[in-house]
Amino acid sequence: MTDKKEVLDYLRNKQKAQEIDAKVNGINLWVLLGALALVVWQIIASLNAPIWPQKDLILRVLLVTEAVYLVTWVSQKSQGITDDIRYSSDSGESSFEGLFLAVLLLMPPGLFVTLVDRRWSAMAILVIGLLFTSIALSLMASGFIKGSGKKKFPEPSFGLTKKANARAEWIVIAVLVAVTVDQAWLLWLDLSSASVDSVKLLTLLAAAFLLLLIAVRRRLRTDAVLWTYEMETELVLGVISAKVALSRIENRALGPRVKDVMDEFIEDIEKRFSELSSMIAKCSEDLAAAHEVPAKYQVERSSRIAGAAGAPRAHIEKLFLDIAEFDEYLKKLASPNRTRRRPELLGLLESLGLKQKDYETRAAREKKALESLIADAQSSINSNP
Repeated sequence: MTDKKEVLDYLRNKQKAQEIDAKVNGINLWVLLGALALVVWQIIASLNAPIWPQKDLILRVLLVTEAVYLVTWVSQKSQGITDDIRYSSDSGESSFEGLFLAVLLLMPPGLFVTLVDRRWSAMAILVIGLLFTSIALSLMASGFIKGSGKKKFPEPSFGLTKKANARAEWIVIAVLVAVTVDQAWLLWLDLSSASVDSVKLLTLLAAAFLLLLIAVRRRLRTDAVLWTYEMETELVLGVISAKVALSRIENRALGPRVKDVMDEFIEDIEKRFSELSSMIAKCSEDLAAAHEVPAKYQVERSSRIAGAAGAPRAHIEKLFLDIAEFDEYLKKLASPNRTRRRPELLGLLESLGLKQKDYETRAAREKKALESLIADAQSSINSNP
């Protein structure tokens, strides 16, 4: 049994970790904004400097700054990566800050490629900026169109394994380091003929851009723990149980386990088969009662038979629809692209496929038994006027 106090302690520790991180680093959002304001003020004082028309030099400085920032970001330790067969975590939340950060990352390479040069290193950063922007826009769009109801089956997408994630990180870091070296070398050649004042101003621009990126990132990290306060309130007020809270935390951090989702569906189907047995038994009683209606009231007899058959028939039809949906979903999971990336799925899908076939057979058998029962009742009533 999940202990409520343990879940509350976990949520509060997440909140404290955010506070401790800010204290240890000695940096919070207001300090970053203050430093940014100071740097911007110094830049404003140099608006008449001759460096401003040199857009290629300014954009190259911003490009190098962004590349260095992305290297440090990607190099951070990844969390929530597991080799379990889990769906991708749906913990991403749409926010203006996320879109703003994506646009900030997109602007320097976009302007550089448009106005200066389509060099490979600039194109590589542009692709990363486009990726961040598309993710931010998709999160915002999903926030608008996402319904309140719970999906029966999650989207069949799986998170990376630890090995695949480490490989992807190293590839991205290698590309970013190559971009940084390439653009930094070109920047060094450009700065060889620049004045000391121009170099100071370019340094201030790089510092301002970097401070802005860090400030937005810090804001996003603060927003990332806001869900803990909401869940803590729901838990304290008894809106959700400790078990539900623990399940939400697990799904948020790691993604739903595929086996758990399938077990939940199977449990629901088994429960509905049990309900169907009770409904057919009740239908049999109602059909017997219909036979007791005097023969002269044939319309009443037929109406009672139809009424007795209505609920179990609808229940069986819904079962068939859900079993068919289950079959289609298993086919999606069994696509070569997914099983190649996660071969562990094959064994699970084989057992689930047998389960689905068994459900089809059981549902067909129950339907045949019900229709036979109804036909016998109708025949009995018609033969005994």
